[in-house]
Amino acid sequence: MQKRTLLTLLITCGALSGTTMAGAAQPDLLDPAPVKLGGVDLVPQLELQEVYDDNFYSQVNSREFWVQILTLQLDALAPVGPHEYSAHYKAEAGVVEDSSEDNYVDQSFHLRGFWDPDPRHRFELKGGYRQEHERRGTENFQGDKAFSIDETPMYEETFALGRYTYGADKSRGRLILEAKGADKTYMNLRELTERSDRQNLEGTATFLWRLAGSLHGLLEANQGQYDYVNDLAPQVGVVDTGDNDYTQVLAGVTWEAAGKTDGTLKVGRAEKNFTDADREDFAGNSWYGEIKWKPRTYSNFRINTASRTEEPPSGRGDYVDVTEWGIDWRHEWSDRIASRIRYLQIDEIYKGDPEGREDTGIIYGFDVDYAMRRWLVFGLFFTQDDHQSNLEEFDYPHSIAGLTVRASL
Repeated sequence: MQKRTLLTLLITCGALSGTTMAGAAQPDLLDPAPVKLGGVDLVPQLELQEVYDDNFYSQVNSREFWVQILTLQLDALAPVGPHEYSAHYKAEAGVVEDSSEDNYVDQSFHLRGFWDPDPRHRFELKGGYRQEHERRGTENFQGDKAFSIDETPMYEETFALGRYTYGADKSRGRLILEAKGADKTYMNLRELTERSDRQNLEGTATFLWRLAGSLHGLLEANQGQYDYVNDLAPQVGVVDTGDNDYTQVLAGVTWEAAGKTDGTLKVGRAEKNFTDADREDFAGNSWYGEIKWKPRTYSNFRINTASRTEEPPSGRGDYVDVTEWGIDWRHEWSDRIASRIRYLQIDEIYKGDPEGREDTGIIYGFDVDYAMRRWLVFGLFFTQDDHQSNLEEFDYPHSIAGLTVRASL
């Protein structure tokens, strides 16, 4: 499981993607004008962040740093009749003042194709590659382990997704079939990271049935596996390989009402079974909920909740039992000014952890954006994480604040 540092959440869910901390897509004051090149629309964007981080390594004894982050993003879109082809590239460079070993350069690239040959059949393929860092104090180097290394862990990951939809949007029923896979390999610190290399395969089938208007019932089945490619062979009485299979079955409803409210609620059961008999299997409840309410065209609220299992950091047990809920509110005060307030609580129980670790992250903050021009937006943000744990090593406060400048053509 990736440790959710404040800067990770902010960058992942922030300005260029126009999303909240909880991950919901939001309107954006930045309005890029695409560059026409034949039948392709090119949309370049540039972002600069100046960030003050008062607990960079997520420690009890905090260390503060200033961080400069430069992000370049280029999107290409080529519609061909009802079909669509796109490409996305993103590069991000971070410079940590007074700690050059934590500097990084991340890159990601993906291609996507969407085919709509007739109203009842739709196909989507997506594949890509990313090369990214994991900040010291996160993932496999949380707590005191952050200072056991003197460089930033890097990994590369290839991923692919295929999706087929049978049934028109307004038909009585629809079937969505999806398959995806990922291969994650660490690039450095191999003596410490090689056992975290893993492959993931997953298949999902979702059936939607229209109950009334835009209200649909849904039934979703999901099955997948994690293969830790460099793990030790299973031995009786020894906790070794983390290989596991997982299954999830959910039922619920999804709806969209007159542009004001839409949402999805689904509940069910999940199981996780390990190859290693010395690890603890999981069988329990699982759910996902998201409700978006837009009382005005310029104001929207989002509430979300979820319960799931995640892969643990190295040496921190068998799996992480995660429960979360959050709320955020975005309001456009004028054509030039928008704000966002957000709150997120994440409860994590590290099943099989030798110290019985349990964490709670209470994360809240705000963003304010000012559009000086259609193509130029300035921003201010603040986020606080009151991170609580039954282990002193992981019990700490953490806040970041900063300024952003985003530009496009």
